[in-house]
Amino acid sequence: MKKSISRGVSAVLIVTVLVSALYILPVTRVLAQASYTIPNVPHYYQGQLPWCAPVSLEMVFDFYGPHIPASEIATVAGTTSGGTTHSGLRRAAHYSDLNGGYTARGLGYSAFEYTDTQPWYNILKALILAGNPIIVGLDSSGVGPEFPLGHAVVVVGFDSWGVVYHDPAISGGAYLHMSYQVLESRWSVSDYWGLFTRPWEVIAATTPIVTGSVFTFGATVTYVGASSLYPASSSQATITPPSSGRATLIPGEPATKQLGSGTMAPGETQTVSWQLRCNNRGVDTIRVEAQGIISGTTPYQYTDRIGGSDSVRITQPCFIATAAYGSYLDGHVETLRNFRDQYLVPNPVGSAIVSTYYRLSPPIAEFIDDHPVLKPMVRAGLLPAVAMSTVAVNTTSAEKVAIVGSLVLVSVALAMWLSRRRGKGVIS
Repeated sequence: MKKSISRGVSAVLIVTVLVSALYILPVTRVLAQASYTIPNVPHYYQGQLPWCAPVSLEMVFDFYGPHIPASEIATVAGTTSGGTTHSGLRRAAHYSDLNGGYTARGLGYSAFEYTDTQPWYNILKALILAGNPIIVGLDSSGVGPEFPLGHAVVVVGFDSWGVVYHDPAISGGAYLHMSYQVLESRWSVSDYWGLFTRPWEVIAATTPIVTGSVFTFGATVTYVGASSLYPASSSQATITPPSSGRATLIPGEPATKQLGSGTMAPGETQTVSWQLRCNNRGVDTIRVEAQGIISGTTPYQYTDRIGGSDSVRITQPCFIATAAYGSYLDGHVETLRNFRDQYLVPNPVGSAIVSTYYRLSPPIAEFIDDHPVLKPMVRAGLLPAVAMSTVAVNTTSAEKVAIVGSLVLVSVALAMWLSRRRGKGVIS
């Protein structure tokens, strides 16, 4: 690793890390936590190439999302036979499809460099406790003469004795230990440089989903970190409904919406939501991607889009009537649904019946759907309920009285006729 950050900016950068660490995790918890190691951080080996920094970033990238090979990272970072500059590695973390993009990912990540005149152990521990692997610059002790310009490793844990780290120069060099004394000696040559990088935090969720109804899909977006560096302009979130059409945006609802004022600072959180209609039953996925535009400097100026994404699995259960008639939009099903809403849901007994039906119906409906021969029989069994619902829903009060009166008269006449037949002894 080559030094690319002067001591003249160390004050600004240490403020960045202090605020970032406090934003992510209280230092009081750090002091109380004796040890912690982030599990499942992948390890890669750089071989004989001077790629300790690109391979370290490869590990962090693979931990958070799609795997980006070190060969692509090295190209973006400007790695040479002499190594990689600090600013070049930060630029590789920001890199996005505005400038070509990595093969597996278009969005760049948040990225901040840290440095100081002394070790920032509490801050490092805070970042680790929050689940963030941190790349640090060390000297080449124990690495070998082929890497004379410094070395990069990924710190993934700590305990009372020292830190736990991944070393790209060692095949199988995952979860190694280094004492604080050795770390401080090796770290000082880079002015205690470190790189924090991760995608924006996007957390998506939906309100309850009922087929045929409108539901809300919302997302909370956080530009992780806290700094005056790299504010993100044109910040926005875009929803991608399922291509199957099971859920679609309601008319007039835009897929892309601005986040807050449109400019997000590191550490800022914004919320956004959309209204969608559930069109039919099934299982599918809705995705949301949040992004903002940042600018940075290496030996050259660059602009990239950074952000993050999340997906929510949606399910629309099927009920017996829908399975029998084949569509939620069938007129018979709509009649039953209207009867439910007008006569059952408003009263406690009816509401309890509806809840029981919702609980028991999906597996029965699935069985009916898997055995189409049953559908005509189920439809026949539902005819009395459909007829009663049609009368209740599609008639006026006067018509209901007339129908009930007619049914009473017919019942009385039938009873009298049967009585006379019995009297004549012709009923077998």
